[in-house]
Amino acid sequence: MLLTLLDRVTEEIGEAVAGEFDRLREDPVRYWRECLVATHTTYGAHRSVLAAAVEAGRTSAEVRRWRSDMKEIWITRTTLAIEAERARGTAPPGPRARDLAIALNAMNDLVFYATLTGDEPAVLASDLVETLLHIWLTTIYQAARPASTA
Repeated sequence: MLLTLLDRVTEEIGEAVAGEFDRLREDPVRYWRECLVATHTTYGAHRSVLAAAVEAGRTSAEVRRWRSDMKEIWITRTTLAIEAERARGTAPPGPRARDLAIALNAMNDLVFYATLTGDEPAVLASDLVETLLHIWLTTIYQAARPASTA
């Protein structure tokens, strides 16, 4: 049952960010913010499912495998976005894009979990998206605002 619920939550996030990748080129700040908002909104609406997945993952190989598969989807998506930004000259070269994607997504998992479940210390829910956005932008672009390519 938990895996079915997790599939539905993941589907909701996927639907919320569908087509977002096309907007990365137009407005990177908006793109990353909308991805974070979609995740925050969806996880916030299903915080008990999020908490159950983390707890069940400690004892269930099937849930751990599911979580690993979902993480890989988001890591791949993030890696492709970072590589695209580097290719068009908006993001500078740096550590491997996949390594950054792993670190950024792992951070998101922990920070979202803490904030949405009341685990302490936690970022205030009202500051969550902007705090994570700042970290993502400064990690990918080495600045809080990407340089214009125009």
